[in-house]
Order: sequence, then structure tokens, then C-alpha cells
Amino acid sequence: MEQETHKKILFKYYSDYLDEVVSETMWAEIIDLEKGLFKLDNIPFFGTFNCYG
Repeated sequence: MEQETHKKILFKYYSDYLDEVVSETMWAEIIDLEKGLFKLDNIPFFGTFNCYG
């Protein structure tokens, strides 16, 4: 059986552009599934994210 390398992650956030709460899914590479670590492979279409850390 082939090992899964990516997951779709759901983001819900307020979009200033659309002036409403939106939901978007983004593909992410699995880094460590047990620790919940993923690396995003794409960016949101309607919103921007601030990443800290």
C-alpha cells in the first residue's frame, strides 16, 4: 500500500476582500502526522495569513 504524503487542510477565516467568513482548503505535505506538523503547498485564494514562529 502506498504511503499518504499529503493532506487537505481546512481553513476558516474572515476575508476583508469578501467581507465575510470563508472556508478554503489547502494541500499540505505531511511532515509528522503524530505531531500534527504539515508544510503548506499552496496559498489561500481569498485571504492572507500571518505566520509567526
